[in-house]
Amino acid sequence: MDSFDKSSTLRIDGEVLNRSSFKKTPADLLARRVSNDATDPLYVFAVAAAGSIGIAEYGSVSAVVNGILTTVLTYTVPAGKTFSLQRVEVSGGNVAIYSVEINSIVKGVRRTYWGNFNANFNFIGVPLVAGAEVKVKVIHYNTSMVSDFDATLLGALA
Repeated sequence: MDSFDKSSTLRIDGEVLNRSSFKKTPADLLARRVSNDATDPLYVFAVAAAGSIGIAEYGSVSAVVNGILTTVLTYTVPAGKTFSLQRVEVSGGNVAIYSVEINSIVKGVRRTYWGNFNANFNFIGVPLVAGAEVKVKVIHYNTSMVSDFDATLLGALA
């Protein structure tokens, strides 16, 4: 039986987890508190299914000129597999607009600005079938300079 006590320790199938167990890397558990009641909080765990493989794909582009929509990363789900898209993280050296496309349909847009050149897209397990394609694109409008941009796609392949 699962149980939670006020000392912030969670017991699942005999395994004891505490706040320090709540990692934020794709290979570890990711816990999110979804209840504000301090006496009875509820944590939700996104865990890769048994037999799945964690995926962390990285892409980057350099010297991107202004006004050109540029693909930073492309990931295609391999034949015979299913991919669970968890998160996309983006970063760059300039104010920019990023988009994530799944099979050529925009599924999210984020903007970065001076003082914060990092952004992320949380998809929390969107299932994609074999052949599905995820693209991360960027565009910036700073006419005085070229810029570098990066993207990391995280998920699980089964």
